[in-house]
Amino acid sequence: MKRLTEKDDWSPDYVKADIVQQLAAAETFQRTNRNARDLWDCILLPILRTCNARTAVEIGSAPGQNLVKLAKELGVTPFGIEYTEEGARLNRELFVRNGLNPDNVLCEDFFSPALDSLAGTFDIVTSFGFVEHFDEPVPVIKRHIDFCRVGGYVAISIPNIQGIYYFWNKVFNPRVIETHNTAIMRNGVFFALCEELDNFEIIFSGSNGAFEYGLLTHNGSLISRAAVSIMRRLAPGLCLFDRLVLAPLGAGHPSHLIVVGKKR
Repeated sequence: MKRLTEKDDWSPDYVKADIVQQLAAAETFQRTNRNARDLWDCILLPILRTCNARTAVEIGSAPGQNLVKLAKELGVTPFGIEYTEEGARLNRELFVRNGLNPDNVLCEDFFSPALDSLAGTFDIVTSFGFVEHFDEPVPVIKRHIDFCRVGGYVAISIPNIQGIYYFWNKVFNPRVIETHNTAIMRNGVFFALCEELDNFEIIFSGSNGAFEYGLLTHNGSLISRAAVSIMRRLAPGLCLFDRLVLAPLGAGHPSHLIVVGKKR
C-alpha cells in the first residue's frame, strides 16, 4: 500500500492557519454551504443519532471542525488522529476553544502499531477526505472498521474529483491528481469496495452535493488564481443550476461520495 501524499502536502496549510480565522471559517462553512448542510443534516446526523454513541474519532482530523460538530450535535466525546504535528496543534487549539479535551487529539500515523490498542474502541469512526490518498483503499477502510466497536458506525466521505473537477485540476493544479486515487471515484468503485467487506453492513452509500468551487484548486499562477476567483463568484448560480437542471438529467456534479455502515 502506497501513501500518495507527504507531510509537506499538509503541513504548510496548518502552519499558516490562524486559529480565530480557522474557527470562523469552519463555522461559517458548515452554516452557509449547502453541500455541507446536506451532508450533515440529511445523511450523517439522522443515521449517527440512532447508535447512542458515546465516543467518536476522526481519521485525519485537522483542523477539527467535524469533531466539534459531532460533539455538539451528538454529545459524544471526540478523538482525533492527525498525521502532522502542525495539524494536531491546530486541532487541539480548536478543541480548547470549544471546551473539549485537547489530549484526545493524537499525533500519529494511522497505521502505526502504537494505535493498535484502540481497536474496537469507538462508537463512531469517521474520515472526510482520507481514504483517497492511498493507492490501495481496502486496507485503509478495514483499518477504520477495526477501530470501531461491534454495532458501531463507520462514516467515510471522499471528494468526487471527476468531470469538471478532474479536468480543472489536471490543468491548473496537477498535484491534486497525483495525490488522489481518482480511480476509486469512478463508476461506483468506492461503493463496491465497501460492499465486499464481510464485517460491514452498508446503511447508506451515494453521492452528495452539487457544484463545489472548493474542489477547483490552483497552483498559485496568475491565470489559475484569476480563474478560481471567477468561479467563486459564479458558484452560487452554478450550484443552483446544477441542482435544479443538471442533476435531474443525470448530468450533475456531486461534490462527495459517502458510505455509512455498521460493524457486524
